[in-house]
Amino acid sequence: MTLEKFCSEIKLNKEALKKLLEMKISEAEYSYYKKLYNENREKFFSEIEAKENFRLIFLYCYCRLAMESFEKYKEKNIPQQVYWDTFSDISIWCENCFNQFNEYGLQEYRWLYRHIDLKLFRLGRLQFETSASDRDIESEYVKISKGDKLINIHIPQGEKLDYTACEKSFLQAFEVFGKDIPYFCFSWLLCPELKKVLNENSNIIKFQGLFNIIETDFDSRESEKRIFGSIKSRIEEYPENTRLQINAKSYLMSGGRLGDSLGILKKDNF
Repeated sequence: MTLEKFCSEIKLNKEALKKLLEMKISEAEYSYYKKLYNENREKFFSEIEAKENFRLIFLYCYCRLAMESFEKYKEKNIPQQVYWDTFSDISIWCENCFNQFNEYGLQEYRWLYRHIDLKLFRLGRLQFETSASDRDIESEYVKISKGDKLINIHIPQGEKLDYTACEKSFLQAFEVFGKDIPYFCFSWLLCPELKKVLNENSNIIKFQGLFNIIETDFDSRESEKRIFGSIKSRIEEYPENTRLQINAKSYLMSGGRLGDSLGILKKDNF
C-alpha cells in the first residue's frame, strides 16, 4: 500500500497529502520513531513535540503506522471497510488542526494511538473502544469496579447524529464485542439540560434516550466549544447563526448550565 493510496481512501485533504509527500523524513528516521512508538510511547511523543514541524511529523508517522496495521486487521478478519472508516479519523483531526493552527498535521496525537493499537474501531456512525474502567462506578443502573472491562462509545464529528445510523452501529458493535459487556458514553451530547435547548424530535435528544445518565460534569465547557466553535469569556460574544446557537445562548444568558454527562447504554432497547 502506498501513502497516496492510504490517504486517498481515508479522504485526507489533498494539500495535506502534498505536504506529506514533500517531507524529508528518511526511512531510518521513520524506523526510529516507529521503534519509540512501540517501546517508549511517552518518548515518542516528547521527541517529536520538540521538532519545529511536529504536527506534520505526527501526521506522517500515524499514516505510516496505520498502513502497517492493515495486515493486523486482515489477520483478525476485520472487514476492510472498518479499517478505512476507523482511520478516516486521521483526516478529521487533520482538518481540525488546520482550522485551529493554520497548518496541516495532527494535534490530537495522544488520541490516535487507540486506532493503531486496535483498541478503537469505527462501526458505521459511531466509534467503539475496548477499555478498562479507571475508577469504581456505582449507580442505580450499574456497579463497576476499577479495572472492569467496558466499551467506550465515541461520536466522531463530521456527520449528523442520525438516530437510525446510530442504532445500526450499536447492532454491529454487539456482533463484534457482545452484548454482556457494559457500553459507556461520556459526552456533552448526553447532558440532560440540552432538553431545555432542543425539541424532543432532535437527533441529539433521541440519542440521549438510548442511555441512562449516571452523572454530569457542569465544570466542563465542551458543549460551548462544540456549539459555538470556541469558548468565550463572555456569553454575549457567542454567535447566533443557527437555531441551536440561538437557543443555547439564551439558555446560558438566563443562568442555565451545560456540561458533559456519563451514560450507560440501555441494551434492552435492542
